[in-house]
Amino acid sequence: MWKQLLNVLRAGVTGAPVSAQTRAPFHVYRVETPTGSRDIVSLLSKDVAFEFGLVGEAIVGEYAPLLKEGERPTDANFRPNPAFVKLLHDVIARHAPELPGLQAEARRQHTGWVYVIDARTPTPNGRVPSHDIVGSFEVRDGEVVGNSYQPNANHRLLTSDGLFGLETALHERLMERINESIVASHHRTG
Repeated sequence: MWKQLLNVLRAGVTGAPVSAQTRAPFHVYRVETPTGSRDIVSLLSKDVAFEFGLVGEAIVGEYAPLLKEGERPTDANFRPNPAFVKLLHDVIARHAPELPGLQAEARRQHTGWVYVIDARTPTPNGRVPSHDIVGSFEVRDGEVVGNSYQPNANHRLLTSDGLFGLETALHERLMERINESIVASHHRTG
C-alpha cells in the first residue's frame, strides 16, 4: 500500500491541505490517487510539499477513513508510515546522545537507562505513559553507551494528546534528513 502511494506521489499527483486540528508543524493533505482519496500527514509545509512533492520519509502516516471537515484526528484512524518511523528512530539513535539534557541525565543516573520522552506527553516530570516513551539508551559510568538505542515498540506517533513531538534539536535533525531525501529524490527523477 505505501509503495503504491509513494509511486503516485512521486509521479506528481498533488492535493490540497485539509483542515485538521493537529499540532504544528504537521500538515494534512488530501491526495487523489488512482485508488481514491487519501489523507496524508506530513512534516512538510504546503509550499515545500507542492513544489517538490512528498517523499516517503516525509509522510508520517495516513488517516483511514478520510477525515471529515473539522473532525479531530484520532489514533483509531491513523496508520503510521514504517519508512518514517525508521527514519525517526535513526535520527534519535544518531543525535540524541549529543543533547545536553540527555547527557546530564546520564551523569545523574550513572548506570541504567535514560529515556527519550515524547514532547507531547502531559506528564514529562511524572508518570509517563508507555506510548509516550520513544526509546531508551543504556548508561554506564555516567555516559551514554554508543549504539545502545532501543526503540520502544509501544510508542505511538498519535494519541489523544496529539501527534508526537521532539526536542527542537532532534526535530531540526529530522527535518535535515527529510530535506536530504527530497534532494536525493529529485536527483533520481530529475
